Amino acid sequence: MLKVEFLSRLYDDVDDVDLITAIYIERLIPGGHVGPTLYCIITHNLLLWRHSDKFFFEHGGFPAALTEHQLSEVKSTSIAKLICDNGVGISQIQPHAFLRRSKWNNYAPCESIPGIDLAAWYDPLCKDEDYKKKK
Repeated sequence: MLKVEFLSRLYDDVDDVDLITAIYIERLIPGGHVGPTLYCIITHNLLLWRHSDKFFFEHGGFPAALTEHQLSEVKSTSIAKLICDNGVGISQIQPHAFLRRSKWNNYAPCESIPGIDLAAWYDPLCKDEDYKKKK
């Protein structure tokens, strides 16, 4: 029996199905773990959260905001490079670390994955001697 047919026996009007019930019975989106309704809700909420967070790394206009050069550097790196640089014994990884290994996302040496240039955070007013004195 189809899920919609089953629900039509429980509800007078299928359009009155509870949201959670509908989410549980929806077909998953291709390549996903949720149906289209939950995907839409999650995406909408993440966009609202990102927009409302004044300290989100892409927002400017506050003293500690990233400069354009710093923002460009942050966008040039990836989670794969972060894992390479901070993981113990990792010498290769798939470039899109959150996706499964495949023909187009096969293991690559960590050295070949673009990283971040920390020179964008260099502050000429901060001298190495001052740092050493504080230690």
